[in-house]
Order: sequence, then C-alpha cells, then structure tokens
Amino acid sequence: MGGELVRKERRRHARIDFNLPIEIVGYEGSHVIKNFSPGGLLVQTQAASDLRTGDEIDLMIKLPLEKSAIQVRPRIAHVTGNAIGVEFVNLIPQHAMALEHCFHIFKHTIPQPK
Repeated sequence: MGGELVRKERRRHARIDFNLPIEIVGYEGSHVIKNFSPGGLLVQTQAASDLRTGDEIDLMIKLPLEKSAIQVRPRIAHVTGNAIGVEFVNLIPQHAMALEHCFHIFKHTIPQPK
C-alpha cells in the first residue's frame, strides 16, 4: 500500500448529508445537523468545546416530515473541532420509526458523504 493508511469504516449505518437546525437543550448558540443516519448524527455546534465523549445530551429535532419536534437523548461518540458525533441509544419506538422514515425518504435525494 505504499505507506498509505487504510481506515476501516466503523459505521453500522449509511449516512446522508443533511442541513437542519436543532436545539441542544441547555446550550445556547447555533446547532446544525450536518449528516444523518438511523444510528446517529453529526452536529456542528458552538457548544462542542463544552461537550465530552460519552456524555448524553438532549436534542430537540424537528424532522421535515413530522408535525412536531421529537426529543432524543443520544450519547456523544466523538467531539472533533466544532462538531459532535452522536449515537442514538434507547430511542422510543415512535422516534426510531420517525428517524428511519425520514432517512429512507431523503437518502434517495440527498448525496451521501464521501
């Protein structure tokens, strides 16, 4: 491989680029979903420096196909610069179905990240 590092993809779910403002409960500033999968989100946030891997946070997400916002409590998988990767844990069935439905509708129209 000529000194080139090969990184194994650890994600269990495909993801799509997404641009959707959300609320991180208890944190002021701008918070925007940058990519999305049924298993988690990448969120660009001004609060990244205040958050730690392993923390659980409360997110209010108004999905485009839902009438009202849903509140989820994901775990932070990583913090990188001004972004956090979160993993969904213990979703109630209605929220899991709403996220899955939204993902499957948009995955055919929104580019997948490289």
